[in-house]
Amino acid sequence: VMAGNAVAKLTRGSLDGLLTANGPWVSLSYTSTSPSGRRTLRENLDKARDHIRATRDHALDADPDKGDAPSDKGVDKNHLALLQGSKTARFNASGLKDLLAVCDFLEEYPMKAVVVGGQEAWACAGRLGRTGAALVISPRAKRQADSRLNRDSGWSIENAATLHAAGVPLAIIPQRASIDRSGIAGRDLMALAMEATFAIRGGLPQKEALRALTVDAAKILGVAERVGSLEIGKDADLIICDGDLFDYRTFVQWAVVNGEVVYDKDTAPYFSHIRPREQSVEED
Repeated sequence: VMAGNAVAKLTRGSLDGLLTANGPWVSLSYTSTSPSGRRTLRENLDKARDHIRATRDHALDADPDKGDAPSDKGVDKNHLALLQGSKTARFNASGLKDLLAVCDFLEEYPMKAVVVGGQEAWACAGRLGRTGAALVISPRAKRQADSRLNRDSGWSIENAATLHAAGVPLAIIPQRASIDRSGIAGRDLMALAMEATFAIRGGLPQKEALRALTVDAAKILGVAERVGSLEIGKDADLIICDGDLFDYRTFVQWAVVNGEVVYDKDTAPYFSHIRPREQSVEED
């Protein structure tokens, strides 16, 4: 779960291990509707890039009287970290114009980047793939096509599949990062697998859809050394289902966090009455 600029994982009954990472991303705004904002960001990054070059030239200079290293006064440390590859830029961009603006930016200032939204990303998937940016998408988040344009626009159920074919790393999230108890189901954290199912319906291989929910999402968040897959040395976080994860009839029977069972469907107030498990002799 990404909250602000901290990464946390869901725990129950304890705060131990809740915070997984802090400050992995730097949020940048580079939209097609703000020329002044784009200009200011470029000027600041040019200043950071000039400082990196001056520092490198100073380090390579063999003159013993070369003086002190260039001062970083007035240079944004986050911009330095982005250009040096120690942090990742985060952009919010859903429409094609904004996505192309982000591509322009990343081609001029190569850096690790994550784009959140990407509803029209299928229309520029090849270019996004060449920038190396990762995409965080909600496959069911729709955007109407613009009938005034003579180019591709709008939402496509093939968005995830097209991005994957172009080599773009993907993470899939629901449209709302919360649990909805209003009776309108299907758009919150409870329906995360359903989001991936729509991507599969659009042509994304099932294996890649699972990765977009697990290990690839962890890599994008920068926490793959702890979570995202079942490996020795990682946190023991897993779920056990009674069927195919991407079948709408499937229920999670048990959830394990940090090696401890934190959820059992048969004791859950919302779901225990639906297809209860048959009790074995041992359980009796």
